[in-house]
Amino acid sequence: MTKDSKTKDSTPDARDSIRQTGAPGVWTNVILAVGSIVVALIAGEIMLRVLEPAYMPKEVSIDTHGFWQPADIAELIYENRPNATLTDTKEPEIMRQSEKDGHVHYDAIAGKYIANSLGMRGLEPKNPKTKPRVLILGDSVGFGLFLNEPEAFNAHLTGELELHDIYAEILNASVVGYTTRLQSIAYRKKHTNLDEDLLIMVWCMNDVADDVSAMLHINWHELLLKHFPLFDPQTRKVLYQHSYIFRQLVKGYVSVGYNLYPEKFHFETHWDYPWILGQQLVGEGGEHWQRTKGFLKEISDEAKRRGIRMVQVVVPLQIQIYQDALFGYYDPAPAVRLLKGAGKELGYEVLDLTPAFLEQADQHKLFVDLTHVSAAGAQIMAKETARFLAEKQLLPTRGKPAASQNQDANPHPAPRPQPSDTVEEAR
Repeated sequence: MTKDSKTKDSTPDARDSIRQTGAPGVWTNVILAVGSIVVALIAGEIMLRVLEPAYMPKEVSIDTHGFWQPADIAELIYENRPNATLTDTKEPEIMRQSEKDGHVHYDAIAGKYIANSLGMRGLEPKNPKTKPRVLILGDSVGFGLFLNEPEAFNAHLTGELELHDIYAEILNASVVGYTTRLQSIAYRKKHTNLDEDLLIMVWCMNDVADDVSAMLHINWHELLLKHFPLFDPQTRKVLYQHSYIFRQLVKGYVSVGYNLYPEKFHFETHWDYPWILGQQLVGEGGEHWQRTKGFLKEISDEAKRRGIRMVQVVVPLQIQIYQDALFGYYDPAPAVRLLKGAGKELGYEVLDLTPAFLEQADQHKLFVDLTHVSAAGAQIMAKETARFLAEKQLLPTRGKPAASQNQDANPHPAPRPQPSDTVEEAR
């Protein structure tokens, strides 16, 4: 071959001719690579099933009809499922000591939950509303864990308000396990068009923790699949149920995502009551208390922006009421001082239920476990809250409007002084 022919073959026309006659291109390489990966995955799946059946766990059950579901707002992690029902059971426990028989037994209990079309406990809201509307924001205590519908706080509150000639529509947006941070996100980003007239925030002492163990309240396999980016939801479910390799891909994706987007993949935490009550709720210096106070400010600011009043109802833990609690006793006074101080500073009402619980502590079993109130406890919550709302004129009675936020120079007056108003005097 002459020099001229070599030069001629290397011209652009010659190179184009070579490409057109079948030389592999970029897309061919991509297809070959993808095909190789698919074949390798299928071969790996077959080998695991044939050679190492022990590596293949049983088929995973994914309940897409439970009471809780992965939240559309990723930061919330999970939420109540609209129109869902659930009968929740709790085994008997021993929570307190007793001089008489050695222990105080808490019986087994079963509660049936019914969610309306908004995923809330309570009746279906009227649209347009025909009564003043009260929105309850809270955790499992506000929700009424282990309590039937007529026993829950929202149901009792409706009847107790009527005794004060107040007829209101109660929407209970509480979600089991939600902390103050998640309640703030839900109120600011989810519950935005409810046209409420009053916000009641049911607050339990463990709400000072940052996050929640979502796996206690939702099928965690479903949660893992919620944000996986490949395939449609049904295909993801089928692959996850039947493919060991796909299951590992999903778990690996979530593991990486936890480091890149912790607000989206943070499913777990550890609640330590000695840490909460002994370090975080004893003074202003607690790091988690400071963050919690910031979340309370977010909720309060949003309520003010909507032009409505806010009341924080503080529910004590069993270990703050009974000195014979097996898990120890913690004086509630420091935490109550913090919460009332925050309410005064941020401009919302705070109702402490500790005195009312102390008054009834020997007459009823007020709790079903360390944290959650019994039906008797929920009734005390409702009775005291209704009395407080009527006294402060935060909701209108028949023929009389509610007190305006601009009625006084101090739009959020402190509760009336009474001997039982402080924990020390009540004790």
